[in-house]
Amino acid sequence: MISAQVFDRLSASEQALLIDTARELTPWERAETRRREEALLETIRQSGVSIHQLTAQERAQFAAATEHIPGIFEEVIGADVLSLSEELLDRKYGRGDEIVVGLDADLSQECRSAGLGFRRGAALAIDEINASGGVLGKKLKLIARDHKGLPSLGVSDMEYFASRPDVVGVLGGVQSSVAVAQGDVVRRAGLPFVVPWAAASEVIALDRAADPVFRVSASDTLVAPFVIEHVLRHGRRPAILFENSLWGRGNLESMRTQLKERGLDFVAAESFNRGETNFELLVSRVEQGRADVLMMIAAPDEGGRIVKRLAERGVLTRVVSHWGISCGDFWGDNSEALAKVDLSFFQTFTFVGNSR
Repeated sequence: MISAQVFDRLSASEQALLIDTARELTPWERAETRRREEALLETIRQSGVSIHQLTAQERAQFAAATEHIPGIFEEVIGADVLSLSEELLDRKYGRGDEIVVGLDADLSQECRSAGLGFRRGAALAIDEINASGGVLGKKLKLIARDHKGLPSLGVSDMEYFASRPDVVGVLGGVQSSVAVAQGDVVRRAGLPFVVPWAAASEVIALDRAADPVFRVSASDTLVAPFVIEHVLRHGRRPAILFENSLWGRGNLESMRTQLKERGLDFVAAESFNRGETNFELLVSRVEQGRADVLMMIAAPDEGGRIVKRLAERGVLTRVVSHWGISCGDFWGDNSEALAKVDLSFFQTFTFVGNSR
């Protein structure tokens, strides 16, 4: 084994030498392993131990009986690891007669909880469909990939799905920047793309005719008037802290438009970058503007840091957030601070009091 970081630093000739050598040695290594295993088994037999080797049918029964076990430990192992394993197994042992549904989401970074939810939801739906006979006499199969919240990886994954003739559609993830970049690929390929979360208005084309991109969650633009009404029930001097991205700037514009229609504006509007860790200055500026309610457009990590800073200072404690903070375990990570902050956020769907 060799790490990707080390391998990528090698010259092309060195990489080729390693790959060719590995291919040359693989048959010998496997044969040598089998020879040694047979010698070990013979030693065990000679000690009086009976060895039962499973038949093909018994192996299939064992595999079926234990198939559910990885799913039980999915959160421990990681949805990204299991997804990659399933894809590699499909390449080697796949039947080739199944209809493939793709999923590309953040399965390993700060929104991995949401990604795991997408993966489980898709798998559950596919199991139900297959139990009812599948589609057009064929079984459905889920192939999931991890874009880690990076547009470049998202585009690469979508190009992979678009290149497979057995893929009929792809499910997306949380991050709007990724979904927008992927939209160019699926529109060229005519591949149906269902986005369950990403909320930026740019995710969906202005011309909806024949557009293969569909969204399940609410759009930031459509949500803005409802959020601003909620903000103004908490105070009349709102401020906003927003991520410096397509998603964050789009929310600033939508929210500001709604405020101006009501003769108001933010008393402070401050941006921050992904990965920022110190929010002391930004929170101070918001307080200096005498804000009485804070609008927050942030991902879980930065949102948690902002909430903790607000709780420590104790000056501004009314916060209305975009639902982007909920793609992780926001409550579990920030429960102590949330006990001192009045936080509310919009959500497209709720399980509370929902008969469905």
